[in-house]
Amino acid sequence: MNRAKKGYRKEYLARLELEKEGWKTLFKSQRIRFGRIDFAELFDIISVKENTWRFISVKHYSSAQTKYPMHQNQIKEFLSKHGLGGMIFELWLWHKPAWRGRGKNKHWQEAHFEKIKI
Repeated sequence: MNRAKKGYRKEYLARLELEKEGWKTLFKSQRIRFGRIDFAELFDIISVKENTWRFISVKHYSSAQTKYPMHQNQIKEFLSKHGLGGMIFELWLWHKPAWRGRGKNKHWQEAHFEKIKI
């Protein structure tokens, strides 16, 4: 699976999770021949529920060392310029399923999104 398909798949899983929670998707990123179209070049998904807007950036790779600090700073700048009440800005990091821990503390962790509110 190439990186573009992997990213699209993770965005799809994020949209499914949002729909289960009752959010309606207004915008999803689009892939075109020459790249991708994101909202403000930052957000992959924009969803709404009642009077709350949710702006989400989805990343399909996460490690213990990185939580995309530069991307988080860009989202904070966007929030300070254009953010209003009733808007939630989040970064969702995908954690793939794997064995975690060592020795007797080893356990299987299911795949999940880590949701960082900004």
